[in-house]
Amino acid sequence: MLAYPSVSRPLSRALIFWGEITVKLVVAATAVIFALPVSADTIGPYSSLLVFGDSLSDPGNVQAATLNAGGTWLDSVYPEGQYTNGDTWATQLGADFTSGTNFDYGGATAVTNGDASPDFALQREFYASAAPDLGDSPLTAIWFGGNDFRAILGAGLPSEQQVLTTAGGVITSITTGILELSQTGLSEFLVFGLPDLGKLPAIVGSPLEPQVSGAIGQYNLALQNSL
Repeated sequence: MLAYPSVSRPLSRALIFWGEITVKLVVAATAVIFALPVSADTIGPYSSLLVFGDSLSDPGNVQAATLNAGGTWLDSVYPEGQYTNGDTWATQLGADFTSGTNFDYGGATAVTNGDASPDFALQREFYASAAPDLGDSPLTAIWFGGNDFRAILGAGLPSEQQVLTTAGGVITSITTGILELSQTGLSEFLVFGLPDLGKLPAIVGSPLEPQVSGAIGQYNLALQNSL
């Protein structure tokens, strides 16, 4: 079993964690908190949904940036401007492209890596600059880590040290981000664990699948324990 580095807990209250869940279940699980029916104006006990993350929650930010830069978008693959054939869980719960409360970008990482995708730290800067009106009781959702781990899976099975370093970096970035956001007055956070990356098309059925699945399971547990 991998021994993940410990991280001191940034907050001991107002934190909800979902671990190894599949993308198909995200909306169903989130709906329990929001007490469906929901809309941009009525999301249960919360006044608004603020979201930070990657392609699993991107409401169309990468599409807009791509088109604004003169690039082209794969409309035939992602017709709604999101990395899915419909709407992401966040868009379905009101944090869509026009909401002003979704700062996710496809390809983003928890840890700053210098690439073109705005990472968690830069997304927080975008949020601070935009200063959206969140109402009296916002819920902040954070979902990162998939791209951090995918970066070390491209050349085969990563070493134990690579996994530990990546997991530690992601967890530290997430907990640091929560601390910084809590200092701006935010107090309730929804933190997602990662789906089973062993089920990625490039990995499922290969000798890597059980090792990757096991590593992600342990990461999710370490992330939960850090919150």
